[in-house]
Amino acid sequence: MYIKALLKLTGAILVIMTACLFAKEANGMMKLRIVQITKLYSILSQLQSKLKYMNNTLPECFSDFYHNTEFPFDSWFNNMAERMNEERTDDFSSIWSGGLNYLYDNSALHKSDIEILSGLKDKLNSYDVDEGIKAIDFVLLQLEERRKELITKSGEKQKVVVSLCLFVGLMTVLLLI
Repeated sequence: MYIKALLKLTGAILVIMTACLFAKEANGMMKLRIVQITKLYSILSQLQSKLKYMNNTLPECFSDFYHNTEFPFDSWFNNMAERMNEERTDDFSSIWSGGLNYLYDNSALHKSDIEILSGLKDKLNSYDVDEGIKAIDFVLLQLEERRKELITKSGEKQKVVVSLCLFVGLMTVLLLI
């Protein structure tokens, strides 16, 4: 009798702990998305400066970012720099699109965040550097708006996720008992 009650109690605790861990993971992904958007904003600001003031080429910029950024951005820039330096170089639009696909698969960024960057594929490798810099300015504005929106909504979403996870955990416990 006592063993059965103890097993039910242990199961109930495990179910609630699992629900809490799921909530923590979901909230962590929301925070990571904000952090990665902030890092992306910083990287694009640096890219803009390197193109405007230092007159670096895109492969040089991408190689430098590979050495000075963290995952997933380091691999993203390394892949693009390597593809741009190959003998049979694809056009920049396909290299950029492939890079964005990699970033979508390996980061916490959502498709809507990545789509903001897709506007750079036609402007960034043009012969007119000013056009690329203006395109980066526009993307920076959109990223900053997205970041502010996410920060505003993240507190509410975190509370909802925790509440739902605990509710599901408690309902599961009630069904099992």
